[in-house]
Amino acid sequence: MKSRSLFVLSGATVALLLVGLFVVMQSRPAVAEKDQCSDAVTNLYSKCGLVLSAGGGDLSSFKDAVQFCRNESDVDTRNCWVVDCALKIPDCGAMANCIDGCFGDETRCGFTMQFIYETCSIHLIDPDNHNTVTQETATAACVAGTGSLAPLFECFTACAYNDYQHCPDMLNCINDCYAGKVPDDDVVTTDDDQTGDNGASAAEGQKLKDVGGSACGM
Repeated sequence: MKSRSLFVLSGATVALLLVGLFVVMQSRPAVAEKDQCSDAVTNLYSKCGLVLSAGGGDLSSFKDAVQFCRNESDVDTRNCWVVDCALKIPDCGAMANCIDGCFGDETRCGFTMQFIYETCSIHLIDPDNHNTVTQETATAACVAGTGSLAPLFECFTACAYNDYQHCPDMLNCINDCYAGKVPDDDVVTTDDDQTGDNGASAAEGQKLKDVGGSACGM
């Protein structure tokens, strides 16, 4: 009887060990992905100068973004934007586009306006009243998909993602997006010297130049 009890106990112990080993092996990929969070956020925040807007808010600090990544319950989404995008794609525009796909386009508006306003110091202009639009207003309108700029946001994204390294090209591209929806310089309420013929304008005091003094900060 004692021998039988000992056999049962030994079998139960082995079973528990096997279950524990299985759990540890299953958790290793998730732990590995969490350990990559810091490197991924470094590429996104430090190299590309972008801030992640996901989970209902802006993760404005490096620490907040790393913590969001480590706490993210959706392992597939984390693996997508961390491993497949931020760690594998060196081009910032392509990286942003990849991350957009991981978050179902939730990040697109934030990244687009960061490239336009912060990387290249370009201000968008409202086609209705011809006034410059703040980054916050443009981002909110993009997220909502409303307002006079709504039909242009997809075009703005293409300009931002393709030309983030060369701001004069981005400015020309954005002006082409307006396609005559904004009057010429003499009607737009901004400085002629810093305004594109169709709408976008360089930030005050920062004319777009080539590398070596560029508003792109390159």
